[in-house]
Amino acid sequence: MRTPRVTHSSGFTLVELLVSMGLTAVVMTLVLSGVLAFRTGYYQDIVRTRINGNLRSAMDIISMNVRQAGENLQSNFPAIILTNGSASAADTLKLRRNLVPEILTLCTTIAAGASTLAVSSASTANAECVPANVAPLYTVFEGLRNSNGGSMRVFIYDRSTRTGEFVDYSLGTFAGGQYSITISAAQHAYTQLNTGVYIVEEYAFEVDAAQKTLNLYIDDQRDTPQAVAFGVTNFQVSLEMSDHTTLSAFTQSSGTQDWKDIEQIDLTLNGEDSYRGETITSSISAQYFPRNVLSFDG
Repeated sequence: MRTPRVTHSSGFTLVELLVSMGLTAVVMTLVLSGVLAFRTGYYQDIVRTRINGNLRSAMDIISMNVRQAGENLQSNFPAIILTNGSASAADTLKLRRNLVPEILTLCTTIAAGASTLAVSSASTANAECVPANVAPLYTVFEGLRNSNGGSMRVFIYDRSTRTGEFVDYSLGTFAGGQYSITISAAQHAYTQLNTGVYIVEEYAFEVDAAQKTLNLYIDDQRDTPQAVAFGVTNFQVSLEMSDHTTLSAFTQSSGTQDWKDIEQIDLTLNGEDSYRGETITSSISAQYFPRNVLSFDG
């Protein structure tokens, strides 16, 4: 009787198979987690890049106006105004430039509520009020008003009281050898010879916290904001002065410093966006030199 031959074949035992499957699962989990983390990081970087691009575009617009601020303006005119936001809220930066070098002088004191400005006076012994000297300045103002549809914004500023405001200039009059302009009612009183009428352009940059937008207000027209950038959460500004101090607010309404004492404007914009319910934040900072501080203050 033949004895059956027993053969042995190689293979995995049940324990080895379970261990192998466990290791494979661990490796696959790690690989999948790594891929998902890389994918999430990749898309977060895309969102962050989008935020930075948005903030950079806004910063470019602000920087252009910083460089133009103070054009055709003397040091005693408030060309740069910085309002500090309370409790770390966003700041407001106002940048002004005179569109033309011509400036009309107020030749008769007015009270609040007045709507006519006498810009010449035969009885005032001042060269700035002599009708013959006023004529070319008046012509420039009237030409710009007419080319602007018959009405335009002008800025009245009293150097003695450091009071100013925007008004609507709607008519120019030459009667009895004297020049005057008609405006919307002035909110303040202004003194003769100390007050000038300027064709000023003002750009005010301010964050709307509710809408998270950086808005631009032109010539103090608060009812028509223009969105410069979206997803903006904060806007911080500081001024480096020639006496090595740093200011978080600047109005030029008191003290001895004026805008030509500014050496550098430091700006920081913060923004945010979201990816799959997660808030992504970023910020950019820059420093700019208001070059018109070097202009002749004649």
